[in-house]
Amino acid sequence: MSNKQVVKAWAEGKIGKSNRMLSDGKTLYSYALPIGVTLEDGRKAVIRYQASRMYSMTTSKHVGIAMREADVIVDPPARGNIWGPVAAATWARLAIDKGWTLGLFEERWKDEKRIANGVGLELTYSNVLGACYRLKDGANEL
Repeated sequence: MSNKQVVKAWAEGKIGKSNRMLSDGKTLYSYALPIGVTLEDGRKAVIRYQASRMYSMTTSKHVGIAMREADVIVDPPARGNIWGPVAAATWARLAIDKGWTLGLFEERWKDEKRIANGVGLELTYSNVLGACYRLKDGANEL
């Protein structure tokens, strides 16, 4: 099977396998890392292991394919991985409950930049590891 076919099988609750991806119908793996889980209500959640030095380029590509079939996309832990399907499903539920989903993260990011700008901070750079703000020229410290 191709990687896309494995992801499609996972989305349909079926078993599938390629060289580096596996679906047992409930959990989707990149190598041995669970990147997708099926929640109790049947929704498919993908943990967005991408754009970081901690994950391989191949896993990042697998996640990109899986995101197209997901009902919800959650951010991974700030540091480290989640090993095992039960831990991955638990993390996905926690992330949804806490609002650590991709859509909400993007809204929070916009709001954060707007609020920081309002108190005299400007964004100097941002990357996958975080953001750096500095006091604007002429702004008063609190």
